[in-house]
Amino acid sequence: MRLATNQEAPDIRQHYDEVTAYASRVGFIDWPNPFPLETINSLIAKNELFIWGDEAIKAVARVSLVASDVIWGQSEDNQRYVYIGKLAGASSIRGTGYIKSTVLTEVADFAANTDKIGIRLDCLATNKGLYNFYARLGCQDRGISTFWSQSQDSEIVVQRFEIKI
Repeated sequence: MRLATNQEAPDIRQHYDEVTAYASRVGFIDWPNPFPLETINSLIAKNELFIWGDEAIKAVARVSLVASDVIWGQSEDNQRYVYIGKLAGASSIRGTGYIKSTVLTEVADFAANTDKIGIRLDCLATNKGLYNFYARLGCQDRGISTFWSQSQDSEIVVQRFEIKI
């Protein structure tokens, strides 16, 4: 797990575009394609975009020291969790356990080292496959949240999850 750099922004965008294309084929994504370079650059500038993988990108995610108020509501409790968003695993790691064994393990270590009590993440509420995947990882269902998606120009409903560390 390492911070992304500005020089990697084009490769990160290509990675997000590939993952978005796959997710669109299976019907579960609310990300635009092409993925906005401005979003990537903004997350890099805030030190919130992380990469896993040495030679090739295996996964990319936003890892924030505060859970999203948009998804989790405004609460002081958000300060106690690390938030993972825009998690995108490469096709090469699907079905390998890499997300659990590496990504979530390293984010849990990061959370513990920053005095957090857990990790929060989410997915589209209609994505039963991802819901089941998160449940198998030990994530606890924390209900749904509805908000306006700028990229889709519509309301979306997300399922919220939490992992205590």
